[in-house]
Amino acid sequence: MASPHNESVEHTHRAIHGLAIGLWLVLAVVIVGKTVENPKNHSTYPLFRDASLVWWDGANAYDPTLFDSDYRYGPSFAMVLGSIAWLPCRLGAVLWALMNVGVAFWATRALAGRVLPGMKSPFAQNLLLAVSVFPSAHCLYSSQTNLLVFSLVAFAAITILDERWWLAALLLAIPVHIKVWPLVGVLLLTACWPRRLAWRLPIALAAVAALPLLVKPPAWVCEQYVQWYRHLTGPAQNRHVSYRDAWMIWERMFSSVDPRIYLLLQLTTAAAMLGLCLWQSYRHPPQRAILFVLACWTSWQLVFGPGTERNTFALIAPLTSWAVVVSVLEKRAPWLMGLSYLLTVLAASRGIENLFPWLKPMHPLGVLLFFAWFLWWNWRESKIQCVNNPWLEGGALPLSAGSRSELALQSVK
Repeated sequence: MASPHNESVEHTHRAIHGLAIGLWLVLAVVIVGKTVENPKNHSTYPLFRDASLVWWDGANAYDPTLFDSDYRYGPSFAMVLGSIAWLPCRLGAVLWALMNVGVAFWATRALAGRVLPGMKSPFAQNLLLAVSVFPSAHCLYSSQTNLLVFSLVAFAAITILDERWWLAALLLAIPVHIKVWPLVGVLLLTACWPRRLAWRLPIALAAVAALPLLVKPPAWVCEQYVQWYRHLTGPAQNRHVSYRDAWMIWERMFSSVDPRIYLLLQLTTAAAMLGLCLWQSYRHPPQRAILFVLACWTSWQLVFGPGTERNTFALIAPLTSWAVVVSVLEKRAPWLMGLSYLLTVLAASRGIENLFPWLKPMHPLGVLLFFAWFLWWNWRESKIQCVNNPWLEGGALPLSAGSRSELALQSVK
């Protein structure tokens, strides 16, 4: 017969599960309601739809005079979106929004089950799902592709664990043809598994790039890729007032930024991230190496990468949410991760930012706090492994990452 204490624990677990599912469902319902009322309200879907229709009509999707917006995505993306662009705008917008919510939920859950340490128990996984709603909400509300891009890379990382290398290469190629800048994370993963991905990835990139050749003449398709390149290296290079990155912090501190020094800073930090990822890939099992790549990529991308806006910070939402949960369950500096999480969530709101303008540079600072916590957590985990297994210090094959979250839950039971 179950004791009252065990029944209380089970009731708590069911409540957290219901809360997680309920929060995601409420978010989906709110987005659908907003979209049905006005599909053009706070949504990027009208841009994607217009560009896709223009592309299928044989016109230049990168000509800003054809529709009132700035399309920066690849020709393959415009082609594939034609499958819903022909639908009525409201229906297409609802389908696009629900797909983004579903993929983000699925990716977060998959990462918790396969990659993220401390997430073996259903309680921890449901807590992660509940916590991840808030930093993801603003991006999903506006139907941005940032969480979609992260989710595709996350699925690719999981297929790497399963050694399904061709599928991994394809999943890594798709985000590059959506936004280009995911190439940083893609190359980091490729550098950690060069024998498996270094030759498969170019083939996958070429295959995705060749999709428009199935429906359009080769000369016209090549011209579209040229226009895409010119747009990205031309007008799209101009800084926007909505950017939230290290450049903004520099401006706040010294008023003017030297572009050459800033470029050197970007390249130096990128090289440092590559070195860290390679070092960790040789010291730790694949799960920890993948987690390290995801943390390094998203942190660098949001602080030093190109085009980082308010909604781009949803890119790191699953990782900061995981870090908050682990920091609380394992008592690993929860105050530091709590501050990082709070800054990134609050700074995502335009209303709060308008009330408190000083929050504008808090986005990248929140990410830097997360990365500092992550490096400290990784160091502590390595030390714990070495204490429990002294022979690991000699360079032998490491064991899987330790996780004290489950032990903490067992003690609660």
